[in-house]
Amino acid sequence: MQKSDTVKDLFIGLVKLRQTIKQPPKDAKNPFFKSNYVTLEGVQKAIDEAKEGTGIDYSQFVETSPDGRTGVSTMVYSDKGEYIITDPLYLQPVKNDPQGNGSVVTYSRRYQLSALFGISSDIDDDGNNASGNQQNRRQQRQGNYQRRQQNTPRQQQSTANRQQSAPDPISLQKQQYEQTINKIVAATGQSRHDIETALGKTLKADSEYQAANNLGKWQKTNNVANEMLKRNIEENQQ
Repeated sequence: MQKSDTVKDLFIGLVKLRQTIKQPPKDAKNPFFKSNYVTLEGVQKAIDEAKEGTGIDYSQFVETSPDGRTGVSTMVYSDKGEYIITDPLYLQPVKNDPQGNGSVVTYSRRYQLSALFGISSDIDDDGNNASGNQQNRRQQRQGNYQRRQQNTPRQQQSTANRQQSAPDPISLQKQQYEQTINKIVAATGQSRHDIETALGKTLKADSEYQAANNLGKWQKTNNVANEMLKRNIEENQQ
């Protein structure tokens, strides 16, 4: 989780919001689990009605993990420039198509907002399009048990191969960079070109960046980009 240097006013506003927020009705039905839940629109409406006069607002960002999963992170901020940004909630859709990924995004957005603002959004898991229905889960648990009972050398080799194919540190840094730049664009409305031009000027004058190896350069780039995100958010709230 990322946050501003101080969060006092942000938390004061969140306390006020929590005191006024009303739990929305669970008026949507889950056909697989035969349960009710609150839709994303219902969660957003409850927050929007409660945030008036608190100085609190939020933004959400769609992100992609290095292994291809779709996820969402949420930024909650105050009119004093303080903020927190959650780590992304990543999920893997059963079917990797626009509908499956759209379900993941909706599901992740609703659950992040519900957790951050104290909304009880459902009784059971409704993310069937994102994570499979109950029968699929039962079959998966059974298959996992069977695989644990059959810990063969072939399976051990498969695990080793997966470990060897894990993303390298530079790829992870590049992924983090893309996510941070997208957040700056969303938070400030600036173009990517203008943001990266300003970032390049800062790095060109940085002696540590010039002396670093390739991985060190990416780490320094991400540090400067995160500082830029923080500064722009604070300036836009003034």
